[in-house]
Amino acid sequence: MSFKIEKFGVYLVDLPRQEVTVKGNGRTSTVVGNETYGAHPCAVVATDEFGQYGIVVPMTSAKDSRNGEKYKDIPKTWVRVQHKGHAAYLLTEQLRYACRERFVNPLTPLDEYDKKQLENRVKFLFGIV
Repeated sequence: MSFKIEKFGVYLVDLPRQEVTVKGNGRTSTVVGNETYGAHPCAVVATDEFGQYGIVVPMTSAKDSRNGEKYKDIPKTWVRVQHKGHAAYLLTEQLRYACRERFVNPLTPLDEYDKKQLENRVKFLFGIV
């Protein structure tokens, strides 16, 4: 892995399946959530000083197989971007901390407009705005 993890870069990241342990009614069970998992393009919103970890936001396609809109109701947490000439959404509510080993390879970075949109949405989510 000879590439550097950079803020607002887009990378193919191997996201783990997240399981949640639910306790209640005297029972414990494990539930798999709806979070994105597997190899997915992700935009980096922050890195550590050595580039060994990144806080990433998964990306999903905005278009279906017939080039129509895939989603009818878009959550306010999503950011619509253009990536590699295609419409996509950044799922900011699914922010993840990923170690260097999960970054598979770099992809085309976000353009300046999309970087600003992502930065503003993350600030909004954390109440910084």
